[in-house]
Amino acid sequence: MKNIDIEASRTNAESSIRKYSRYIFYEIGKFRHFGYGLRRDDLLQDIYMKIWMYYKNNDKDIPISGPYIDRIINSVLMNSIKKSKNEIKALNQLKSNIQDCFVQGDDSQLDILKEVIRDALNKIKAPSRKAISLYLTGLTLTEIAKLNGWSKSKTNNLYYRGIDELKKKLREEGIYYED
Repeated sequence: MKNIDIEASRTNAESSIRKYSRYIFYEIGKFRHFGYGLRRDDLLQDIYMKIWMYYKNNDKDIPISGPYIDRIINSVLMNSIKKSKNEIKALNQLKSNIQDCFVQGDDSQLDILKEVIRDALNKIKAPSRKAISLYLTGLTLTEIAKLNGWSKSKTNNLYYRGIDELKKKLREEGIYYED
């Protein structure tokens, strides 16, 4: 693609983003994304990136339409929510596995698993570590927020970002699981 085409694509993308920005904000708000630990800024960035890609990959100067914007918004939101739900499911499975070890009385496996999880938790940022540790003790995210004097959105963000970090650390230790 020529520099002129790239410049035209950038101008078209910026124009579309400005034109639909209020609508995009409104649509994101309707999905109650905070309940899934999603940040509006992250969602906006993903939506804007898809708009940029539309113009980058489109050889013609076809203006983006309202229905296509809806499709982009829905796609980004549904993918993000699905990812969030999978992370919750994976953590609940891990929690269940830990509880099963208690029930079965297999102390050696439980001790090894606890040690690996403790080490992985100690390697993530302190606020996220605190949110995850409290969750693993059986508290809900709402209870964790009240206990620490955090907003619910801050608690959700710390928890979900911490889960991402924890998953990476556990993978480094050789612990894999299905999402």
